[in-house]
Amino acid sequence: MPRHTACRLLACLALLLSIFLLQPAETAGATTPRLIVYHGFGKSMWRAETHLGQLRGTSRAFRRFVRARQNHLWVQAGRRSRCAHAALVMVKEYRTDGFARISDEGMFQHRGPVSCADGGAEAIWALSGGRWRELAMAQSPGYDCRMLNHYRVPSSIAGHQCDDEYGNLVPYSRS
Repeated sequence: MPRHTACRLLACLALLLSIFLLQPAETAGATTPRLIVYHGFGKSMWRAETHLGQLRGTSRAFRRFVRARQNHLWVQAGRRSRCAHAALVMVKEYRTDGFARISDEGMFQHRGPVSCADGGAEAIWALSGGRWRELAMAQSPGYDCRMLNHYRVPSSIAGHQCDDEYGNLVPYSRS
């Protein structure tokens, strides 16, 4: 096989693999994904004091992901022991087909000094290639419609409105 043909074939394979890895994972054999909603602002998962078993119905991989996010926030805050309780991941919705909405994530004053707090944001995450990946983060609802459609994010996670290419809030619906 000529060298340029082999290079083209490898490039096509790499492209297909990257597309596959960036698509949310589907649960094998599942016909209807199950949605778990934590009412109010969501389930507050504070680092160093919350047992991840409180996220009933979620996968072990998702609970490990939540713990990793808590630790990541604490590391970003300089691993200060007085801030160990300030890292918060607030889970709002989780779908068994690999989507989640974190209604707030960041460092907040909680059993510690105000100096630990720096605020947070909400985010949509998807299980892709065996890892949870952030699809979008926002300070307020209204995610980019193109991103939501590209990743086929269900409305139960993204909400029923999104920002079009002009920044206008428009209806969004996907099951």
